[in-house]
Amino acid sequence: MVAYYFYNLVMYVVSRFGLKSFFVLFLLSYPFFLYLLPETGYDFAHYQLAYESVFFEPNAPLFFRSGSPLTAEPGWFLYTGLVSFITSDFRTFLAINFGLTMVLTIIAFRKFGLKDEYTSQIIALMIPVQFLIIYFWSPRSSLPLGFTFLFLAYLRKGNFILAVLFAVAATMIHSQYGLFIIFCGLYYGVMLLIEKNRNSLTRVSLPVIAGISVVTITMALMITSFISYLDFIPSYELINSKTRYLSVESEGFRATSILSLVFFPALLAIRWKDLSTRKEFDVVVIFVIFSFVVNAVFFYNTHLAGRLGRVSDYFLFGYFIVEFSRMIAGRNNALVVLFILLIFPFLFADLYPLSDFF
Repeated sequence: MVAYYFYNLVMYVVSRFGLKSFFVLFLLSYPFFLYLLPETGYDFAHYQLAYESVFFEPNAPLFFRSGSPLTAEPGWFLYTGLVSFITSDFRTFLAINFGLTMVLTIIAFRKFGLKDEYTSQIIALMIPVQFLIIYFWSPRSSLPLGFTFLFLAYLRKGNFILAVLFAVAATMIHSQYGLFIIFCGLYYGVMLLIEKNRNSLTRVSLPVIAGISVVTITMALMITSFISYLDFIPSYELINSKTRYLSVESEGFRATSILSLVFFPALLAIRWKDLSTRKEFDVVVIFVIFSFVVNAVFFYNTHLAGRLGRVSDYFLFGYFIVEFSRMIAGRNNALVVLFILLIFPFLFADLYPLSDFF
C-alpha cells in the first residue's frame, strides 16, 4: 500500500498538467495496481470466485449464473459472463472494468460542464480511497456508477431515452443506485413540468428540491413497503433480501457522513454565488442535497448510508477538496491539496496502516 499511496501523490501532480495527459497516463498505469495489489479480505475473494465460476444458463433471469454464494443482481452476472468469454483471469477483468468505467465517467463529467482541470483533479482525488474500493475490493459498484453519472448527464439535458437506458443498466447491475436515480428523476421531471422547456432543466429551484427531498425521505423511511411494488423486475428477490440492512445498525464512526451533513452543505452555502455561475451547478446542488438526506435518514446505519449515498459522496469528496483548497489558496492550491493527501494515512488508517510507513 505504500507504493499505491505515493502513486496517488504523483497522479495528483500529473492532474495539474491537463486532462488528456493525466487520463492517458492514468489508464495505462492504474491497471498495474489491479494486478499487483494484495488481496486483503473484504469482498475481493467473493467477487473473484463469482467471476471464475460464472456460467451460461438459459433459464437464468439474464442468461448467466454463478456457482459462488455471492448475491448480486442479474445484470452483474450478465456483464461478468460476457467478459469471461474474453478472459478467464479475474484481475484482467478488473482492468477491463476499470477502463470502461473511467471512459464513461469522463464523458459524464464533461457533459456536466466541468472544466477539464476540475475533472482531472476530482478523479485524482478519488484514487486514494474511492477507486480502491470500487475497482478492487467491490467492483460491482464501479460500472453502474459510470452509468449513473451518464444517466444524470443526459437527464439534465432532456435526453430522456438515453437517461432511462443508463438508469436501467445501472440498477440491473447494482440496485444501490436506485434511490438516487428516483430522486433525480422526480426533480428534473417536476422541473420539466414547471419550465416546459428541456433547455431550462438545469435551473436550480430550491422549493422543488425541498419538496423532492421530503418525498425521498418518506420513501427511504418506508423503503420496505416501496420495494414490495417492484416485484416485476428481474432483481426483485435480491433487492428485497437487502432490506435486512434496515434492521442492522452498523456501529462506528463514518467520516464521510460528517462531510455530507456539515462540510458539503456549508461549503456550498459559502461558495453559492461563485458556484451558481458554473455549468455544473445543478449537479453539485443535487449531489449535496441527496447526500445530506441519505446520511441524515440513515445516520445510525452507516453501511446503508454509505451504499445509497455512494454516487453523491464520491463525486463531492473530490469536488469540494478542490473547491476548499481554491478558497484558501486560489488557483495555486496544489500545496493545500498535497497536504490533505499527505494526512490520508491518518484519516483512513484501515486502508493505509501507519505501520507500513514506519
